[in-house]
This record gives sequence, structure tokens and C-alpha cells, in this order.
Amino acid sequence: MPSKRSLEAGKAHVALWLDDSALKRGLKGLQSRFQTLANTSKVYGTAFATAGAVIAAPYIYATRVLANYDDAIRATAAVSQADPAGFARLDKLARELGASTSYTAAEVANLMTELARAGFNVPQIEDMTGSVLALARATGTDAAISAGIMAATIRQYGLEAEDAARVSDLLTAAANSSFNTVEGLGESLKYAGPIAAQLNMSLEDTLAVLGALGNAGIQGSEAGTAVRRLSVITATEADSMAKIFGVSFRDMNGEALPLIDTMSRISESMQGDSAGTQAEKLNQVFGLLGITSSAVLSSSISSVEKLREVLANASGTAQRTASEMDAGIGGSLRILLSGIEGVTLAFADAFAPELQQVIKWLTTVAGSAREFATENKALILSVAGAAAGLATLAGGLAGFGMVSSGLASLLAIASALSGPLVAVGAALASVYAASQLLKENLPAL
Repeated sequence: MPSKRSLEAGKAHVALWLDDSALKRGLKGLQSRFQTLANTSKVYGTAFATAGAVIAAPYIYATRVLANYDDAIRATAAVSQADPAGFARLDKLARELGASTSYTAAEVANLMTELARAGFNVPQIEDMTGSVLALARATGTDAAISAGIMAATIRQYGLEAEDAARVSDLLTAAANSSFNTVEGLGESLKYAGPIAAQLNMSLEDTLAVLGALGNAGIQGSEAGTAVRRLSVITATEADSMAKIFGVSFRDMNGEALPLIDTMSRISESMQGDSAGTQAEKLNQVFGLLGITSSAVLSSSISSVEKLREVLANASGTAQRTASEMDAGIGGSLRILLSGIEGVTLAFADAFAPELQQVIKWLTTVAGSAREFATENKALILSVAGAAAGLATLAGGLAGFGMVSSGLASLLAIASALSGPLVAVGAALASVYAASQLLKENLPAL
């Protein structure tokens, strides 16, 4: 027969099962505290992450800007074979122009590289860079492309770096006074420039002819090829041309007249001829390949003369036009952004040495990690296997937790609907179901 103490213990045990309201209140309170802690941690975590991102953003942006510029200016130094002093001069000029013009320092460095590729040295690049920027802005041409065209033109006509301002003015005037672009003129000059220079045809005259052809839709390589053909024929066939057109094409010294003067005399000599006769004469001299361009020039010689006059007075055109282009809100904004880039570069310079040391250290660590991985493949495979096992275990525990959570919910419902006795039965069923699930998911245990 059970003792009094046993009966009291049993009563207490049953009371615990039947009246668990105190336990529920305690658990709810504990849950509330943990939830408050989680919410607070989340708020502080988000705040710290945001603050970190805000602080790091300028450094990340400055590093990117500096890296882009550094690559560009080092390419300039490498191509120009500049010594440390020369590199410092190029770096200084690129930064100054980048901070004071509507072009960034990286854009300035890129155009410098194009000049270096054309064989110009550091002092020559310093002399030419400002003129290239004026040409680019005045005609809306990419700065690096402008540099390449200017460099090629100078080489084609045997000019020097100090002629850069003149070339810039002429290309600007020709492009902006005719149906041409600087890129189109550059393409034309590839074909016409070398032979025109050899025949003592000035850059001004060449551009005047190309401008007139461009107005008629003959541009680029087509125009350059036409000028090359016409200039060679007029220089070598002066006597045969005289027989066809009935006028002389030589000057007082017996030399063949320049192309523009020749086309002017051809135009005058054909004033009373019919269209058919004019075409026949032009075909006899210039052939089928040259008849179109010769017809255009002979019929628009006044346009050629006007362009010739514009080019003769083109001094200062590039810089003046560039200043006008930058005088509005667009130019002000470009100059502002370039100035901000200058400040950014100065900011990045302050921490660049320390950043380089960190990068070198990380590179060393990466190299060591690579060597370790190469020498310890078996260990890495073992760790990978263990990780897979842990993932499987985690999946089993997660499934067990989900089922347990579901059973707990069912327990709460059963408790509310059937009273304390049903809750006891539900609890026992939950324990049994949980034990079975544990056996299925964790056989190794």
C-alpha cells in the first residue's frame, strides 16, 4: 500500500501535468525576451552595416578612379619610354588638365598614349596635348581619336609637334565649315595626305578640296582616293591636259599648277561647252574613276576658294570654338565633374601606399592558400566529405524540428479543445512520434 509521501508526490506530478499555466507563462516570457533581443540585435546590425557601407563607399570609389587613371598614365609612360622624371611630368600635366578642363585625367592620359604611339617624346606630348583637347571639344570628337588623327596629319605633312595648334585649327575649321567630321577627314588624309605633301600641296589646300568633295557627299576614303588620283594626274599630265582643254596648266617657271589652280582653269575653259562635251573632256583626262570628283570640283570651284580663305584665317579657331562649347551648363557640369575627379585622385593618393601593402599581403596569402590546396588534396576531400555529412545531419535536425513544432501546435490545439486529460494523451503521443522520427533521421545515433 503506497505511503502518504508517495501519494503526495503523485498528486504533485499529476498537478504539474494538469495545471501547466505557470510553465506556459514562464516560457512565453522567455520567448518574449529572446524576441526583443533578436529585434534589437537586428536593428544594431543593420545600423552598423549601413554606417560601414557609408564610410567605405568613398574609399572604394576613390580606389576605382585612381586605378583607372594609374593604368592609363602608366601606359603613356611605357609607350613613350619615359624615365621617372618624364613620368612625373606627364602625370602632373594629366592631373592638371583633368582638374581644369572638361576632360578627365584618364582621358588626357589616353590621348597622350596615342601621341606616344605616333613616336612623340615627353616634351612633344606636353606641347601637343592642349591642342588635341581643343580639337576634340570643338568638333565633338573623342580625345584619343583626335590625338591619333592629329599625329598622323603631322607625320603625313612632315610637320613638327609645335605645329599642333595649327593642325588643330585647320581640322576644326574644315570639319565645322563643311559636310565632314574630323574622323572622316582623318580617313581621307590617309590616302591623300602623303602624296599631296610630296607634290607640295599644303594641308590647307588639301582640306579645302576635301571639304568641297564632302559637301557633295564624297567623304572618307573615297574622297582621299579621289584627291590622290586628281593631284597625281594634274601634276604629271599638264601638257596633255593643255591639248584637251586648250589652256596652259604650267606657271611662269614651267612647273605644273597646284590642283586647285588647275581645276579653276579647267572650269573656266569649259564655260561654253555642253554637258556632254565637258564629260568627254573630264573622262579623257581623269578616267571613269576620277570623273565624278573632277566634275564636282570644276563645278564648285568657288566653294573650294571660300574654304581656302576660311582655312587661311583659321588661327585660334579650335580653342575659341572649344571655349564656346564649354560655356553652357553642359560644359560647366563637365568641368565640375573633372574637378571632382581631381579631388578624388588626391584623396586616393593619401591611402594608396597602405592599400598597396594590404593588396600585396592578400596576394601572398592567396599564393600560400593555393600551395596548401595543391599539397593537401586528400585533406580537402576529407573536409568536403565531413561538410556533406554535417549538411545531411543539419537537414535531419531541421526536419525533426519542423515536425516537433507542428506537434507542439497540435498539442496546444488539443489542450484547448479537450482539456487537461486529452493534453496528457497528446503529449504521450508526441513523445512517441518524436522518438520514431529521431530514429529514422539519426540512425547513427
